[in-house]
Amino acid sequence: MEGQVQMDAALSMKEGKRWKESMIPWPTKTGKLRDVSQEAVEEFLKKGPSEDIDGEKDGTEGLTKVLKAERVRWHPDKIQQRYGALGIDERTLKSVTAVFQIVDQLWGEVKDHGAS
Repeated sequence: MEGQVQMDAALSMKEGKRWKESMIPWPTKTGKLRDVSQEAVEEFLKKGPSEDIDGEKDGTEGLTKVLKAERVRWHPDKIQQRYGALGIDERTLKSVTAVFQIVDQLWGEVKDHGAS
């Protein structure tokens, strides 16, 4: 999916399109920025698939791996790299930062809980 998002962004740039917040699939039930909140993002991530690479449910370890990948995906620098050429706006970058902070906090909690 991430590769498809990058290809869509590259195609949009080539076609001269401008930035739209709907280009990002936000981590909520609806996938929309307007629905981003700490509760909505946590619910989306906790209830989403957390299967291991081998396809086996792995509980906390699987969720830890998913959250680790999401930390990279939602890092503001990564989003800026991916969408910056399209003219991503400051409001969206602030929302990306908020999502990253939620993911990072949740990752830390799950990781620490699994270590104890």
